[in-house]
Amino acid sequence: MTREKFDHLLIMHYATLSHIAHTHIAQNEDAQDLLQDTLLLLLEQSGKYNDANFCGWSYTLLHNLYRNRTRRCKIIDNVENLAQYYYYNEENSIGNKDIEGLINQLSTPNAIAIKMYINGYQYDEIATQLNISIGTVKSRIARARTQLKVWLKEYR
Repeated sequence: MTREKFDHLLIMHYATLSHIAHTHIAQNEDAQDLLQDTLLLLLEQSGKYNDANFCGWSYTLLHNLYRNRTRRCKIIDNVENLAQYYYYNEENSIGNKDIEGLINQLSTPNAIAIKMYINGYQYDEIATQLNISIGTVKSRIARARTQLKVWLKEYR
């Protein structure tokens, strides 16, 4: 497909992509950021487009960007909430570096599992990557959380 034809498809579907981005995210600026990131990704991936359903392909890329962004936001919110929960004053506060240090003190299998989980991987994705069962992933993450809670209480 030529670049002009691809650009024409992009222009034709711009309004639909904009509507979908605003459907996913209520705040106008964040929706515009998602749309812009999607358009950049579409242009970067234009060589992989094979004259199939452009609307479906572009929607899939937009949706995947949205999911990844949502995962990152949840991770950031969890770390901030955790840090606020254990915060008393400037002398006795806990930061991301402290939490990372505690995670690194966990046993290697538990540390790997919790790090992957924090980075947004789902249980089944972790199980596939590590070649273990989902039950093992869940138990490693549960043990890591339990140990981290014990250590974080010592900060209080």
